[in-house]
Order: sequence, then structure tokens, then C-alpha cells
Amino acid sequence: MPLSHPSLLAINQTERRVTTDRDQGGGTILTALLSLALISLVSVWLSGPVSLIINRQRATSTADATSLALMWWGQAVATQLAKMNSAELVDLAIEKFSDGTTVTVTVAVAGVAADSMASDRPHP
Repeated sequence: MPLSHPSLLAINQTERRVTTDRDQGGGTILTALLSLALISLVSVWLSGPVSLIINRQRATSTADATSLALMWWGQAVATQLAKMNSAELVDLAIEKFSDGTTVTVTVAVAGVAADSMASDRPHP
């Protein structure tokens, strides 16, 4: 039989098609693995700035709540509130005036500090 016989051409084309399908499957798996690796690297790269933003917000919220607690209920409650929010009460100041009181606190959450002030004095 000559090499150009129709049955031999059909077999050769079928074998090529099967080989081509296998190559495409391997490329898909490689693409998926590379995509997963890229997504993982981007996630790790973004986790640093994102955690800094979260800690800054936690510190700000804790400082606000702590200054109000100091204003209304005193130092013991303010200190307890800071600890409940995983914060360290770094500094506090209480200023008493004839027309009211002003308190200022500084708290630190995971190395990020924030200040807040509360007052019961009337605004001018």
C-alpha cells in the first residue's frame, strides 16, 4: 500500500489530533499553576500594607473609645477598654477647667499609635 492511501492518512490525522489535545491539556495545567503562583505572590505582597491600614484603623477606633471612656467613667475603665481592644495605653492627660474637662489619650495597637481627645466643655 502506498503511503498516501486514504486509510493511512486517516490514522495519521487521528494520531496528530490526539497528540495535539494532550499538549493543550498540559498547557492549561501549566497556565493554572502559574496563575495560582502569581495570585499567591500578589496576596503576600499586599498583606503588609493592608495589615498596616487595619492596625491604624484599630488604633484610631480604640483611641476614640478610650478617650470617651476616660471622660465618662475614669482611668480604670479606659485602661480596661484599651486592653480589651489589644491596645496599650501609652499616655493620658486630664485637664480640668472651670467650664468642663478635656482628656487626651494615646494608644498603640501592634506598634501603630493613635491619639484622641474628648471634652465636655462648650464650644465657643
